[in-house]
Amino acid sequence: MNQTFLELLAEIEDFRTGNAIHYRLQDILLVSVLAVICNMDTYTEMAMFADHQKKYLAPFCDFRHGTPSHDTFGKVLSRLDPRVLSERFNAWMSELYVHLGKLAESRGMTVAIDGKTICRSGSSEQKASHVLTAFASRAQLVLGQIKTDEKSNEITAIPELLDLFQVKDTVVTIDAMGTQKDIAAKIIEKGGDYVLAVKGNQKKLHDDIIWHLRSEAQDTSTRELKAKGQYASTLEKDHGRIERRECYLSNDLSWFEGLEGWRGITGVAWIHNTRNVDNKTSTEDHYFIYSLKGARAQDLLRIKREHWAIENNLHWMLDMAFREDDCRARAKNAAEVMNILRKLALQMLKTCETCKCGMRSKRKLCGLGIPTALQVLGLVPTGVLIP
Repeated sequence: MNQTFLELLAEIEDFRTGNAIHYRLQDILLVSVLAVICNMDTYTEMAMFADHQKKYLAPFCDFRHGTPSHDTFGKVLSRLDPRVLSERFNAWMSELYVHLGKLAESRGMTVAIDGKTICRSGSSEQKASHVLTAFASRAQLVLGQIKTDEKSNEITAIPELLDLFQVKDTVVTIDAMGTQKDIAAKIIEKGGDYVLAVKGNQKKLHDDIIWHLRSEAQDTSTRELKAKGQYASTLEKDHGRIERRECYLSNDLSWFEGLEGWRGITGVAWIHNTRNVDNKTSTEDHYFIYSLKGARAQDLLRIKREHWAIENNLHWMLDMAFREDDCRARAKNAAEVMNILRKLALQMLKTCETCKCGMRSKRKLCGLGIPTALQVLGLVPTGVLIP
């Protein structure tokens, strides 16, 4: 690593002016990140954390005026520019992951784009914040994020999000809301490929894909489809749950009306899920268009599994381990800034391999002793005892 976390914080420009600034922005950010890592989620808890841990924070922070109050944390974090914060943190995390060998060669990497509403960030005067995130599934790394007023605005936000990270040589996956001709064209223009879900909001396209793929699957034997790479399946058994996923794909687009409008498209796919839990069976069907040349059914199964990782390994973690939906920070930029701090804390805790336990337990362990959190951020070497 060429840059330490403290050097990164020092580079973030302070938006405040005047002579009444008692605390450096980098100190407030450092305490905020450490507090979140240590299971302290509110402004009041951040202030308590700074006061009780000032012995350990003193070598890194200037507390000549005492420790910051909860009002100070609230005012600063709600007025920060979340885009600047996200850009700096994401670039630093990418460099860290390369340094740790956790970021594989970017070529062919799946980048899932999906949104999450922070439920309690709304009020009678404003809607709850909806954050759209680009997530490198294999590396478990956030590449960029944008706040929108609501889920319906994802269509206009996705092109902007695509400008925040390196799209070239990646496979971008998006749910049906983002299955738009302009979005597909932008991904191709930026040197990437796409796998886009198709649902009822594109009714004619959805119905046509169903008709074509089911007809082809019925008219051709599974053995023949498998030999051509047009069929693959997986079977998983876990804690009483048995799930079978089957993928059919077709590169024949002669039937596709309006083909010229979808730049780069090379085929369509159907994934059929059969799930058995406690002897109760349910099925689910997913349909897609894609731009991958020479794609095989097993590739689509892997890519879509990696897309669903944004729900399981990011959004679910933010809710279960960080209680994001219980957070009531809502003034100005507060909800988005806190979301960024949680994502940074989550990713930093994932790099910590000294304690083998779940994410919630890792936070509690850090809360029991701030030296562990300082090691997570690389502020002190791992294994060094701090009195």
